[in-house]
Amino acid sequence: MSFWNIDLFAKGKLVEVSSDEEGFTGAWFVAKVLDHPSTSPTPPDKMKFLVEYESLLCQDGSKLLTETVDFKFLRPQPPPPSYDEQHKFQVNDLVDAFYNDGWWIGVVSEVFKKDEPLQYSVLFKNPSHMVTFKPSELRLHLEWVGDKWVKPQKQQNKTNSKGREKRGKQKEAESSSQRRKKGKHVKSSLKGKENDVADKMIVEDSITIGVESTITGDTTEKVTEFSDTASKTKDIDMANMPDDDMIDVDELLSICSPTNVVDSRAATVDSSTYENQNLQFLESSPVLKFVRSLEEFQLIPQKPHFSPLGECEAVCREGLVIKHMMTFVNVMKETSKIQVNTSRSIIDSLLKCLPELESHGFDVKELQSRLLKLQSMKASLEQLETKWNDVKCEIKIRTSEGTKIKAELDDATKEIEVLEEKMEVAEEKKKRLLSLNEEINSKIATLKSRDDLIGEDIQKVQHNIASLAISPWK
Repeated sequence: MSFWNIDLFAKGKLVEVSSDEEGFTGAWFVAKVLDHPSTSPTPPDKMKFLVEYESLLCQDGSKLLTETVDFKFLRPQPPPPSYDEQHKFQVNDLVDAFYNDGWWIGVVSEVFKKDEPLQYSVLFKNPSHMVTFKPSELRLHLEWVGDKWVKPQKQQNKTNSKGREKRGKQKEAESSSQRRKKGKHVKSSLKGKENDVADKMIVEDSITIGVESTITGDTTEKVTEFSDTASKTKDIDMANMPDDDMIDVDELLSICSPTNVVDSRAATVDSSTYENQNLQFLESSPVLKFVRSLEEFQLIPQKPHFSPLGECEAVCREGLVIKHMMTFVNVMKETSKIQVNTSRSIIDSLLKCLPELESHGFDVKELQSRLLKLQSMKASLEQLETKWNDVKCEIKIRTSEGTKIKAELDDATKEIEVLEEKMEVAEEKKKRLLSLNEEINSKIATLKSRDDLIGEDIQKVQHNIASLAISPWK
């Protein structure tokens, strides 16, 4: 970074941040610069920026994630795409798709022009998978090179001529060496053609579908290539190998398949002759031989006819065939991965893949039967879980009510205990008062008896006084 364009990464500026962590390679996340290096000259590899992500949260989810990142993982925000750009993407266009809170590089594999609203199907890699997007969720892929945005070349479709196929071994080595600047050799135990010169296949390390097969010998055919000028190239030497040798399909699929990498063994599948003359290439396609050797095609043997593809352009057929075959493989693998906690929407999406596979001649009855049973079981499970949660909620409510009632009962019990204590005191007082009352009544009775006696004495004295007063004088 030149010192004069430090303003592109000034404090408060929105930028995009990438990472070399596993699972985040190739993705760019929008963030705001919170702090940047001082204006004193600093080598780019020494610069560190404090950023706050707009869509990523810290581990506890309480706030936006902030971290210090090296300058090499930083770039300005690309210019926003115009409405016309977003609505004119074509198959094989290299795009950025807003997915999982970030911008991920992918390739347009299909355009749904008949659907409303317009949608695009985009292929990703690491792991390879396909997702459908709205135009507003896509932008043309741009590279930040030399302090400016560079538009990558559109992926081209090429067809090798027989003259090109028959070049010598030395020219093959020189050509592949020039194109393999960042690549690496990948050995395969695929059985090659019996020829004095080892057969060689050059496979583009790209998330697009397609291969360029450069085969020496007289019995070669034209093979379509979908190349990506920004991709790395891997060479697969195809020497004569025994039939029972194992093929490293994992690595091959990571290069050329449009879907998730699938573990495989050297299983074989009955490859019937295709009646449609436009699909005769399927018998000799080396990539399709690899795909047909996958374990899934051994577990449920298939004889797809791919009749609908007879109307497609010749350069697209092989890629579309691989797409459908790998879709079948992935549906099987994803079906086998279904767990108790798997969302029913995943099962629904797998079921939606089956009609198109069936229209191309795939036998999907067993898959459909299992998925429908799983869907029904999942629906029953969800209903039971709903009822279970309702009961738990009711228990919680009743428990809360019971807690309140118990508190009131405790209060009432305490009041009763207080009243009982008062009652005991009152009873004691009552007994005491009754005793006093009896004593007083006894005294009163005694006094009344004396009163009667005194009254009688008084009457006697009064009578004597009266008698004495009226007695005659002598």
